[in-house]
Amino acid sequence: MMLMRLYFCHLDISIHTIAMAVFLWLSLAINQASAQTPHEFFKFRYLEPPMENSAQSVNSSFKLDANTRPPELTTLEENFDPPVGAHKRIHIYDKITFDSELAIQPTTDAWERYYPMRPPSELFIVRKAMFYAPIRQGQLFILPTDSSDMRISDFRAYKDDIHVHDLVLWHSASSGIYAVTAPEAGTYRIEITTASPKKLLEEMTADELKSVVQMEQPRREDLQSIRTLVMRQKDIATFMTSKGGLAQLANWFQGFEATPLLPSNLTLLETILQQKRGICRHRSLAFVAIAQAFGYKTRMVTNEAHAFVEVFVNGEWRFVDLGGQTEKLNVTSPFDTVPVALKPASSMTTNIDEPRQAYFAFTSPPPKQFTRDVAMTIQGNIVDQMGKPVAHTLVTLGVDAPHLHSILASGMTDSDGNIQFVFRLPPAAEPGKASLWVLAEHWQIEF
Repeated sequence: MMLMRLYFCHLDISIHTIAMAVFLWLSLAINQASAQTPHEFFKFRYLEPPMENSAQSVNSSFKLDANTRPPELTTLEENFDPPVGAHKRIHIYDKITFDSELAIQPTTDAWERYYPMRPPSELFIVRKAMFYAPIRQGQLFILPTDSSDMRISDFRAYKDDIHVHDLVLWHSASSGIYAVTAPEAGTYRIEITTASPKKLLEEMTADELKSVVQMEQPRREDLQSIRTLVMRQKDIATFMTSKGGLAQLANWFQGFEATPLLPSNLTLLETILQQKRGICRHRSLAFVAIAQAFGYKTRMVTNEAHAFVEVFVNGEWRFVDLGGQTEKLNVTSPFDTVPVALKPASSMTTNIDEPRQAYFAFTSPPPKQFTRDVAMTIQGNIVDQMGKPVAHTLVTLGVDAPHLHSILASGMTDSDGNIQFVFRLPPAAEPGKASLWVLAEHWQIEF
């Protein structure tokens, strides 16, 4: 409006004078905004995920190989508590190719920025997870998941034991995988709280596999070639052309032996199918290839120690374990003590208890004004409906704002239910639009 008035009121004004007015006006606007949010102007470059993935993510195809002998020892990092074990999801593959050899390409991920949210009220299984992430600038670091629809309700990052707020969390709806980016390279400790539908943590039963319906028959030439090859295998051809064929196919692969292949003049895929030999990766890749060739929507999932498959049914990706994993597994963990889990995660998880009501009251006057990026202190006391202290309980303080759900601080209540939070509001918390919340396990707290 200032420029419009200058223009219409002074028609004979010089171009130089207009340019100076524009410069002064822009300088004033930028200085005013910078005084309020000194860091936000430099965050826009992190709003688009980089194209290059980190070394932990998938960037090449997975090919069928002839080494069907199980490894003597495999190491698995257990990032979750309660443990997920061999069904941790890191790499997702879904595009079968078959020319001179059988291979599968990684799922194409369309990354969207993700903001942690509280899990729905329905039955979910909650876990804690921890990762030590060597992140390089401009690259994605993949976070393993425990199911195809895992939600993250709490996300914290630390560098040199200092809580940092500038990591960005991304999510791919196609694979159900999460990733993080960082403005500076380094090793970060990432701690998250996850929630997954209990159903997706349970392996599909034979009856559920029998109910899976074929999609439209594939027209791709490579899948038709696999179908033609399979039809020469009488046992596979019999159940793949009958009702409930996918359940029979899974049972057939679960009967494979993890022993070396015998000499053969057939192709590698034909040799593996004929001799019924192979470890987890051979079974999973061949299963997905055959299933897709007959019109079933399936994909392959791998981690550093195991491979299994997921089947799409009723709008959900459910997992099926075909066996073939090593019997000697060295489990490491960033947690102090995490038990080993080699069986489906559903056998080691428990239902979420119904939260009980509790109340937070200030024991010292709260800050009169909440200022971004300035250390502030809140002291309070938490009691239940009967007025008894909620003692020795981990409590988290967070902030909600447009496009922001962030953890500010956490701590344990003492024997009298008292707790103190020291925190800083992140720059993205807009004054007048941000609200604080308090959360404790098994408690619904009114703040």
